[in-house]
Amino acid sequence: MPKKQCLSEIKRKYSVLTSVEKKIADYVLKNPSKVVNMSVRDISKEADVVNSAVIRFCKSVGFEGFPEMKIALAMENTKNEELNFNPYVSKDDKEEEVLKKIFSANVKALRDTLEGVDKKAFKKAISLINSAEKIFIYGIGTSAFLANEFQYRLLLLGYNAHVFTDAVKMRTASIIIGKNDLVIGISHTGRTSFVCDSVKCAKDNGAKTLCITSIEKSTLYDMCDVGLVTTSDEINYPVEALSARIAQLSLLESITAAVSLKSYEDANDKMLKCHEVVNTMRYKPKK
Repeated sequence: MPKKQCLSEIKRKYSVLTSVEKKIADYVLKNPSKVVNMSVRDISKEADVVNSAVIRFCKSVGFEGFPEMKIALAMENTKNEELNFNPYVSKDDKEEEVLKKIFSANVKALRDTLEGVDKKAFKKAISLINSAEKIFIYGIGTSAFLANEFQYRLLLLGYNAHVFTDAVKMRTASIIIGKNDLVIGISHTGRTSFVCDSVKCAKDNGAKTLCITSIEKSTLYDMCDVGLVTTSDEINYPVEALSARIAQLSLLESITAAVSLKSYEDANDKMLKCHEVVNTMRYKPKK
C-alpha cells in the first residue's frame, strides 16, 4: 500500500521535472479523478508524450511504477472527497463558502504534511538541534514570523537560539558562525536568495544546516544537510496562501515538543516559570 500522497508528491517535485514530465504532471493535477481509470497509453495520448515517459514520470515523483501511483492517487481522491476539498475561491462564492474553502485547505495541508514529511529527516533535525552549541534561524518576509516564533520557543527551552530576519545581518552572522553551530533556513519556495546565500555561507564555514520549505529539490533544500518539506495547495486569492505557513508552523511546533523530551522535567520547569512571568503582564480575569 503506497504511503505517499500522489498529488502532493507531484507538487513537491514539480520544479525539478523535465519539460516532458511537466506535461504529464499538469494533466494528472488537472484530472486526478480521470487518471485513476486510465492506462499508460491513455495518459500518454492525452499529454502528448510517449508511453515510456509516463513510466519515467511515475518514478521521478517517487513511485515504483504506474500501478502504485494510481493506487496512491485513488486513495488521495477518496480523502479529498470526504473532506469535500475545493481550494479555489470564486468571485461568486458566498462568505460561508470562502470560510469553508480556506479551512478545508488548511486541514488538507496539515494532513498531507503529516503523511508526507520524511520521518527520518525529522529525527535528524532533532539531533542537529540537540547537539548544536548555537542555533541561528533565518527567515524573510512571511517566513520571518515563523523564524521569530521558533527562536522564541527554543529560547524558552534553554537553547542558545538567535533569529535573523534582515538580509544584511543574516549574511554577517553567517560569516562568524562556527562548525559546532546550526543554521536553520525557512523559505516557502526554497528560492529566497538572501536566505539561500546566507545558509550557503554558513555551510561553507562548517556549520550544520537545516531547512523548512514547501519545495523538495529547491535551491535551499539541495544545499542543506537536512530538509523538511511541508505540503499545501495554493489558493487563488490575491495574497500568499497561509495554508503552507500553518503546516510549517505545526512542523516547527512538533520539533519544539520533540526536542523538549531530551530533558522533559527541566524543559517543563522552564516553561512554567515563563508562563508565570507572562501571567503577571495580564489583567486578572473578570469574575
